[in-house]
Amino acid sequence: MSGQRRGAGSRAGAVRVCAAIVAGVALAGVAAESGSGAGRPPPAARVLRPVASVQEIMLSEVNPSATYLWNAVSTESTAQGVVDHRPTSEADWLAARHQALVLIEAGNLLLMEGRPIVARGGQVEDAEQPGILGPAEIRQAMDADRARLRRLVHALQDATLKALAAIERKDADALLDAGGDIDEACEACHKTYWYPGSAPAGIAGGPAK
Repeated sequence: MSGQRRGAGSRAGAVRVCAAIVAGVALAGVAAESGSGAGRPPPAARVLRPVASVQEIMLSEVNPSATYLWNAVSTESTAQGVVDHRPTSEADWLAARHQALVLIEAGNLLLMEGRPIVARGGQVEDAEQPGILGPAEIRQAMDADRARLRRLVHALQDATLKALAAIERKDADALLDAGGDIDEACEACHKTYWYPGSAPAGIAGGPAK
């Protein structure tokens, strides 16, 4: 009888050990699963928090930076004669570099999904001009073909990368040429989403009034 009790006790102990092993494996699996989930990057929608509208990005980053680069190498007629502008000092080239970087990165902001076209209650710039699309029309055009939007934005970034390379070489003539490419890239985007076809009178790039 004592031998039977010892055998039963051994079997009970073995069962308890097996149960503990199974429980440990299950807990380890849950922990591994939780760990792997924590290691995965969360969806972009939970990481990125767009606040500014597309138009605000254009007005606060794209337009000022592009204008700076266009004016960096330019000719101005004054009462004292013709004045040539071009970067000469280290500070001039550094400022141009900063503006090129802002313009390149602004393109990434424009590609973020979920960004409103205009601020709440606002309207598209020059909305009073004939041929200007409204916010809903612009949104529809962007969402209908995201690949086209990426191509247009990447063209602007590529043109600005040429400007950045010229700046790093301190090559004013190459910067001037890149400025022309930036202008073409901007106009291509405007003709797609702002004023399809040709610019209305009174709009930059359009016929004079």
